[in-house]
Amino acid sequence: MNFKPILVCMSIIVLTSMLPLFGGNSIFSYHGTPCQNFGNDIYGMSMGDVGVSDIFRKNTGYGNPAILGNASQTLFSTGLMFGWTNYSSEYQNLKKTYRDNSMDFPFFSIAVPYRAHHFGFEFNSMASGVAKNQITSVVDTVITTEVQSTDNYIYRADLIYAYSLKNFNFGASLDYYFGHDIRRFYQDSGYGIFNTSEKLQRTYKNPTATVGFTAKFNTLALGAYFTSGCTLEGESIRSSIHETENLGTYKHVLPNHIAIGLTKKFMNTYKISSDLQVDLWKMENQIDNTQDSWKLGLGFAEEPAEDTRKTILGQMPKRIGVSYRVLPFEVNNNAVTETALTGGLTIPLKNSGNRIDIGLQYLMRGSLDKHNLQDRSFMFMLGLTGFDILSGPFKRTKPREIPQVEELTE
Repeated sequence: MNFKPILVCMSIIVLTSMLPLFGGNSIFSYHGTPCQNFGNDIYGMSMGDVGVSDIFRKNTGYGNPAILGNASQTLFSTGLMFGWTNYSSEYQNLKKTYRDNSMDFPFFSIAVPYRAHHFGFEFNSMASGVAKNQITSVVDTVITTEVQSTDNYIYRADLIYAYSLKNFNFGASLDYYFGHDIRRFYQDSGYGIFNTSEKLQRTYKNPTATVGFTAKFNTLALGAYFTSGCTLEGESIRSSIHETENLGTYKHVLPNHIAIGLTKKFMNTYKISSDLQVDLWKMENQIDNTQDSWKLGLGFAEEPAEDTRKTILGQMPKRIGVSYRVLPFEVNNNAVTETALTGGLTIPLKNSGNRIDIGLQYLMRGSLDKHNLQDRSFMFMLGLTGFDILSGPFKRTKPREIPQVEELTE
């Protein structure tokens, strides 16, 4: 067995696990989890965040578990997002801005096919909201500093199975959610009796399931999946400089999720793909200001055939996309929306299936006019895919005896 791909995979996992995950930065984090991943890989995320039905490529994003049925070799895929987020706020005609670093580890996935059966695993940082703000005030020469922060994350781990039947793929996954919601408050005025520190920590977990399918009709592909809503349960602990108190059982509700997608390929080189993702929050009736959330993505890609372009850049697959999303909460009685513009290209590597995906995303969330808050972020995306460690070619390096040519005489 070739151990080089295994060492590469292990190195990627170790290096990524050592990175601090500051992803999901948003000034709207105090209202919920404004940042959400939908199980797409870096290729799809840089193409308008689509991938529910894109079976015309090696798709390693398994939000739709039926996509796994298109895998023809063992593949490992992972990605990283990093960049900057600019916060803006307006209060009593006073505008403030701040730029923060952002980094996120959105996913990694493994696909192992065996004839018509396909097995896989995917990990997602599904929803997040991270923010921190500081206010300093002066009253009668007393300087008081107040710091508030929120760290809200929901992770998702999926065990996936898919079955291929001619032009149809059927898939199902067992999904396990786990996460936390940590709120902190700190005040320091230089006087011990006025200083305070409080922390509210909530943790929760629970499983659910997803089913999906894809269908291919020549140059047209359809896809859809459904994830059952569930209630995550855990505990809530409040701590301060005086005491630590267990507040008992805490519940966090997740809604039913529906997604549909359509991909059209034409001229053997170009394709258009569109996804619609819907979270049915109104069915839960758990939070007063919760509304149904949805996201629409549209992407265009060019994938030139080999030797049809003269330049290296021309031979690389390229894509652009746009997405529009309505978030599940309101601010100032106005719905919060976000718009993202994306683009990217793929660098094919020497071995079949190995590639590096590079992408850019510019995202606009909220409005100062409607919400007195807004985000503007610019993110780089880097994805690695490949490393077939199970079905690689067998190396015949064992010494063997080569028979000598027999001389024939008359």
